[in-house]
Amino acid sequence: MRILTKSGMKALEADTAAAGKITLAEMMERAGAGAAALLGERFALSGKKAAVVCGSGNNGGDGFVCAGKLCEAGADTAVILAFGAEETPKTELARAAFERLPKEIPVIRYGENAPQALEAVFRADILVDGVFGFGFRGELPEGLRPLFRKMNESPAKKLALDLPSGIAADSGDAAQDAFKADLTAAFTAKKPAHVLPKSRGFCGECVVLPVGIDPRDAADYEGYEVLSLDEIKACRKPRAAESHKGTYGRLFALAGSFGMAGAAMMAVKAAQRCGVGLAELAVSKELYPVLAPALPEAVFCLYERDDLSPVAAAARRANAVLIGCGLSQSEAARDALQSVLHYAAGPVVLDADGINLIARHIDILKLRKTPLVLTPHPREAARLLKTEPAAVQADRRAAARKIAKEFDAVCVLKGSGTVIASPQGEFCLNPTGNPGMAKGGSGDVLAGMIGALLAQGIEPFPAAAIGAYLHGFAGDLCAERLSQTAMLPSDLIETLPEVFGKIER
Repeated sequence: MRILTKSGMKALEADTAAAGKITLAEMMERAGAGAAALLGERFALSGKKAAVVCGSGNNGGDGFVCAGKLCEAGADTAVILAFGAEETPKTELARAAFERLPKEIPVIRYGENAPQALEAVFRADILVDGVFGFGFRGELPEGLRPLFRKMNESPAKKLALDLPSGIAADSGDAAQDAFKADLTAAFTAKKPAHVLPKSRGFCGECVVLPVGIDPRDAADYEGYEVLSLDEIKACRKPRAAESHKGTYGRLFALAGSFGMAGAAMMAVKAAQRCGVGLAELAVSKELYPVLAPALPEAVFCLYERDDLSPVAAAARRANAVLIGCGLSQSEAARDALQSVLHYAAGPVVLDADGINLIARHIDILKLRKTPLVLTPHPREAARLLKTEPAAVQADRRAAARKIAKEFDAVCVLKGSGTVIASPQGEFCLNPTGNPGMAKGGSGDVLAGMIGALLAQGIEPFPAAAIGAYLHGFAGDLCAERLSQTAMLPSDLIETLPEVFGKIER
């Protein structure tokens, strides 16, 4: 599924209108009429009380059209203007739609008669939010917050036009008292906030409505691809009856250190649960007695700091390599990383301390000869970009794109709504996952999963996108069963059989 950013959607609408395919006024008419028709499909309208709350921009214009259609369908409809008592709609399109409102629709100005507006909201059977749409940013105006609180308290069935007011389209950030819809009519395409875990709950059920723009044109505008479980099922290749462990690849992991053995264990176990044929873990002789009983299906490459030849040999024979989970940032770790990058014959996943070492010793990357996947969290991304985590979080898409280009690597920028970017300009936004995954070790599980998919021959960008989706999906299943508070990263690994069971059935 293709979703569009706010700027991508604006550009698509403007270019479509400029090309003479459909006017902006016609788009507004179709948006409002489509939203009213959607309500008519879901709820009986005749004789019901409907309140349509409109802002001063084009989202309000959509609301005016919707109100007129609800009135035509027999609903007792009122329009509430959520702006100053003396103001009129700010855009020409919205003003024209306002002037076409049927005369029998009462118009209540919240700014001059707040009690009447609040009563209409609370008594409504159907409540439509057309205040800000996808143009919202920052915080809701202080003067409008009592109105939005009453809208959220209303027992009405609630519809948002394009996006609930108070939700930022690209980041999914929710302002205090943001509108909580039961149903959202997304025009032309979904926006990031419709699918991001932190904001999709505000949208309720999200239905994409056409407004006259060819959806195929969306591919040329700024946005993301978003995977679904059905798409992953469709591209799955069943395991051949006469296959063997070599058929499913060999993953070599340089991971773990004194005090961080668990990171290596989780990464390898996650890789094994994702179907890799053989997992080989490089560890010091001191760690071997700790990890060997915990990973009975793995093979081990034992090495010492003054003899890295076993590590180099293992990197040469592997189909994919994972570096960094719990590795430490010692000089010995740096030397081992250099050796593996130099000799690796397959794609490499750099995670955690692997990324931190690269950020401090950037020239090491010149040694690699194969594709690279970087899996930073925001603080690690900031180290790579020589900036602050807040700057990364302020524009996650731009940060992921910059890392992908500067390091010629697929970037998996972790967090709520993981962003995957390729050096070629591809973007994917991950819709799965929840705050219960915000625990030490979750990233090690993801790195192992991506490494396993690479070892099985999946290309780096789809491997990263599929790995992120399945990782979050496992987290969502864990949260349902164990709660977000109590779930652990190790539970993600034990849930992967259930995840693959859903894919293979």
